[in-house]
Amino acid sequence: MVSIIDLPERIGRLPAQNKALFNRFFQVSRYTGRCVVPPTMKLWVDKSFDGVSKVASQRIVRVDNLLMFEGALYNELRSKRPMSLHSTADIDKTVNEDHNTAFRNPLKMTPSDTFGRLKGPHSITAANIAKYDKWHGLVVFNKHHPLNFTQSELTAHLDLAMRWIKKVHNTDKKADYPFIMWNCLWRAAASLIHGHMQLIVTQPRHFSGIELYNNLRETYKVMFNGDMFNDLFESHRMVGLGVELNDCRVYCSLTPAKDKGTWLLFDKWDSKRIGKRLYQALTGLKSMGMVSFNVGMYLPPIKKVDGWKGFPIMISIVDRGKISTPTADIGAMELIAGQDVIETDPYKVMSAIKKYLK
Repeated sequence: MVSIIDLPERIGRLPAQNKALFNRFFQVSRYTGRCVVPPTMKLWVDKSFDGVSKVASQRIVRVDNLLMFEGALYNELRSKRPMSLHSTADIDKTVNEDHNTAFRNPLKMTPSDTFGRLKGPHSITAANIAKYDKWHGLVVFNKHHPLNFTQSELTAHLDLAMRWIKKVHNTDKKADYPFIMWNCLWRAAASLIHGHMQLIVTQPRHFSGIELYNNLRETYKVMFNGDMFNDLFESHRMVGLGVELNDCRVYCSLTPAKDKGTWLLFDKWDSKRIGKRLYQALTGLKSMGMVSFNVGMYLPPIKKVDGWKGFPIMISIVDRGKISTPTADIGAMELIAGQDVIETDPYKVMSAIKKYLK
């Protein structure tokens, strides 16, 4: 089976031109971490990690994106660490027993924007009651269970989100920089279980992470006379981690923010095709056991702004880990060192998603 462990050999087999492009972005290191397991631990280690030898000699792969200052450390053994479990392992039971009714009755229990509400066939908008930006709204799903959505429902939610963004811009012409995010369940920082997306149109510039990506894109254009996102996708595709479709490009990142990090790239907004591809990607990731996740949608400015021409629609998905464990999925490595510790092999993620990309 193809594995991240074999990435150095895969890079070595690339044609010279492809290898040069890959190495422009990435530096890949592979090494072995060793430890001595005392006799008193051997039975427990053998049961927990499928063999003492796997713990005594652990293969680790480090990937650094030299241009975008992103990095990841891969050791699949970390996914087998024993952890204490909460009693909320049964997600359906937890959702069904949720008695917070705010989003079940949004007309009475949520505020509206000053211009009122927008409605779709499967959702309705609301204003966020505790805003972190001037225009901060919600798409509240009709269905309570956040994981029970169809492709057509997801498409309708996205269509309603874009209608809200345009309504905000028409109301406030200075609000020009849109961002859509979807935090699913508490592990992903959702304060309420009920299915919902969050919508923001900010000013006077985009959010810092999006501004950084665009700044890097402009610098890359000057340095290499190319499109950074096209070349980044190609670097993943040539090592088996990207798929080009007729309407989008999908790749599983070598330096993801968290596990199962997946990107979808589109040339322009189209709710129907974005809804289809996002639904397929999420279905593939859910087949791997993902239940709590973050989706973020990088959108270019609504009106023409210097330096943003050609910026694509970028959708990022990350898994936030098992909802049954109290341990956080990020720590000092991610928040302070800036190096993400990844448990899931990206080749397994790509394989799972490809089954649904039709």
